[in-house]
Amino acid sequence: MDEQESAVALGEILDLREWCTNVRQIAALGDLVTLLGQCAGTPGSHLWFQGD
Repeated sequence: MDEQESAVALGEILDLREWCTNVRQIAALGDLVTLLGQCAGTPGSHLWFQGD
């Protein structure tokens, strides 16, 4: 995912919070927000997920 896709995903991340049912999921979502924000703010960057 490039910086433009990360920016879009970051805008949709709040919708995922309602699906979090425990503290670990909320923490993982927070980590994802951090990673997406860093990628979205760095032109030419990419974010790769394990399994991609």
